[in-house]
Amino acid sequence: MEIQPVDLTALILGSLGILIVLIPVFGLTVRFAVRPVVEALGRARESGAPSRELEALAARVRELEDEVLRLKNADPYRSALPAGADPLRSGQGRS
Repeated sequence: MEIQPVDLTALILGSLGILIVLIPVFGLTVRFAVRPVVEALGRARESGAPSRELEALAARVRELEDEVLRLKNADPYRSALPAGADPLRSGQGRS
């Protein structure tokens, strides 16, 4: 088996010729694929709305938890049950 010599100049010129076409195509593809994501992140940073909405939702959840605890402690029927008993699962609930 005989090894043929490689023409390095032709190999480099061929690679550069292909890259001249592929680099702009790759750039355009990445630009159109990434552009919507970058715009959405930019709008989210400018408005700051998600953090305000998150804070409002957290406050509502805290209020609901306080209300549930208040209602749970105010129920005389539930306070008369033994510790750990659940009237809904034991079949002793109100009808």
